[in-house]
Amino acid sequence: MSDSESSPLLGFRNAPSYSPFPTIQTAIHNLGPHPDRAVIDDIIPAGVDDSVGTSFKLVVLLQLRANKLNPPRYPDSDVWTRWNDATIAEVQVEELDRYLRHTLDDFLFHPRTSLQLERLLWTPFLQADDSSRASRVVDFLADCPLLSHDVVMLSVDHVWRHGPQLSGPLRGSDSASRFDEICTPRVLHAVDLVAHLFYFGVVVSYVMHPPYETVLDEDDDPEIQRTGWREIVLVIFAAAILTRRPWAFSKVPTLTLFIVFLANIPSVPFAGSASFDILLLCFALHAFQFHFPTTPSPLFLFKRSLPFAAFLVDGFYHIIIPPIMFFLPIFILITTWLSMALSETFFMPTSLATLIPTPIQTRTTVLYLFFILVSAISSSLLIIVVHGRNIDPTARGWDTYGDNVARRARASFVRAVMAYASPHTFPAPFSLLNTLFVIFPSLVWTRLLGRPLVALFSQAEKQLWRWTVCPFAFVCWCIFYFLPCQKPKSRLSFNTSIM
Repeated sequence: MSDSESSPLLGFRNAPSYSPFPTIQTAIHNLGPHPDRAVIDDIIPAGVDDSVGTSFKLVVLLQLRANKLNPPRYPDSDVWTRWNDATIAEVQVEELDRYLRHTLDDFLFHPRTSLQLERLLWTPFLQADDSSRASRVVDFLADCPLLSHDVVMLSVDHVWRHGPQLSGPLRGSDSASRFDEICTPRVLHAVDLVAHLFYFGVVVSYVMHPPYETVLDEDDDPEIQRTGWREIVLVIFAAAILTRRPWAFSKVPTLTLFIVFLANIPSVPFAGSASFDILLLCFALHAFQFHFPTTPSPLFLFKRSLPFAAFLVDGFYHIIIPPIMFFLPIFILITTWLSMALSETFFMPTSLATLIPTPIQTRTTVLYLFFILVSAISSSLLIIVVHGRNIDPTARGWDTYGDNVARRARASFVRAVMAYASPHTFPAPFSLLNTLFVIFPSLVWTRLLGRPLVALFSQAEKQLWRWTVCPFAFVCWCIFYFLPCQKPKSRLSFNTSIM
């Protein structure tokens, strides 16, 4: 579980200052070691809203389930004790899964509106008395049985397309601006995707036409470039991407690129240097990054491709990667011998006569990328052949490629909605502005005075977001509005009873 806020200003800004609910840890302590259904039902305070009360009950059960799945490790315990504890925890997790399903089914027995379902999934509750950390149902969805429920996914998709409801847990009643309505998670993701594509385009431009180092005094030669606009743009965008939360493994190429440019200050990575070779590796990783179900990615604009992408990624991890890792040592040796054998052809002495528009290292990297792409396509066909017989031809939507793939695809989509559904989400490069002008001053002010100015910095963040992100979000919203079959629909009302 991770905090889904895009800015670490003051935790969940929508958490009420007073709540009739105890903290999650207090509720778990009151349940005891072996809670039954009657004890679990008693943790909801009397007189609270039905959807918020059910949300608290689900969060407590999900946190208890997470504790059972990740118990504290005792290295000195004997083998039988570890086996017995694991067996008991497995039985308790199965019992908690039944409680979770029964709780959700009881809640859905009566007609519910989209606002009630949003409160059920997104209402935050404090973890402990001495902590400002809060948890919601959506924070646990990636690994729980509720992820496969159609109503849960319909509600998450509704937030993705239409944005949070007014007076809901994600949007206060004072957010009356029209910009607050059009800046849906899907629109903000599109802004972030465009920024990443521009950043990747600058990376391609740099590796295709890099600056060259020379020992001659020919500063006026246009072919011999130094620090220019591309280097500045790459550093700014890399810093902005790294400051956005949450952290993900997909940011490693961006972090590597940022470190390479900082390590070469006041110069830049020149063609033929070791730093440039590292940039080529980052370029290769970025080239395939948009095909993975991690934000930002075009896959989330066309959700029909999301289960297929999860299906291929799952197949690569379980079918293709093991034999590749098995043959990796001999592959490295063979490629090393090949490089040594072709050194006379590929590595020529550096001189002014060898200054070509595209370096040989870039050409070699692109050639390798082509072979990797061909191998990836061939491996994809192999995955379809191997797993195709296990696919149910009558399944549709998320379940097209089986239950395991459906869970991974749903989890990827939920994480994407969480990343952009937080109030005042700043895509790159605007996240860097938020860090410099709001987050950093608020941390300094808190350190100096010992108390944060919540209202002041929250208002400053809101105004910065409306002046920087909203204009670009409006352009993306217009594009989505005029796309066929993409016009915003009326608010959903879930009036179907679940028996």
